[in-house]
Amino acid sequence: MDKKGSLYHSYMIRPILYKCVTRAALAVTALLLWDRYVNTAGRFSLLRDGCVVAGILFFCLAWFSYLRLDGVMVHHMFEERKKKKPVRRGYTDIVDFADEHIISYEELSQDERAACSLAAHLICGVLFVLPGIVCWLAGLF
Repeated sequence: MDKKGSLYHSYMIRPILYKCVTRAALAVTALLLWDRYVNTAGRFSLLRDGCVVAGILFFCLAWFSYLRLDGVMVHHMFEERKKKKPVRRGYTDIVDFADEHIISYEELSQDERAACSLAAHLICGVLFVLPGIVCWLAGLF
């Protein structure tokens, strides 16, 4: 952490957004598959019920990310195994021509990774719970 005590920095915006987009896309895919194949009777609304359940699931995952930031960890179950990074040669990327170094998720420290996961889960949770609450309050579906 820096002198101010903040765990979030400007270089963490990109990994947070990437995680949000990926997790939201997976959740939307799961919701559409659930609505198509499981919810055949049509008892539950995709926006009202499905989005609220997905949002609550994201908030639960955010709670686990918060616990990880706090130091709670289940040993041997969630420990990450060290992987070798693949060697990339023979091509150029747009990063080669940028002024600043773009930091990927893998380059972050464990605390910064947990903070990125926490922020991504919270953002996705809000994005999925809001449509469900609006539909419920408006009496739609």
